[in-house]
Amino acid sequence: MDTREAIANRILQLCSERNWTPNHLSNVAAVPQATIKSILNGESKNPGTVTI
Repeated sequence: MDTREAIANRILQLCSERNWTPNHLSNVAAVPQATIKSILNGESKNPGTVTI
């Protein structure tokens, strides 16, 4: 598993623990939905720590 995949899995795990959808996460974190989607779909080449 590469770093991008690990980050996506961790985001999904945390959302599940809090009963949040990725959309809710984007609202709470003030991160565009497209950014969350890109990270979760493995489209983001380098999801940086600033975004996360």
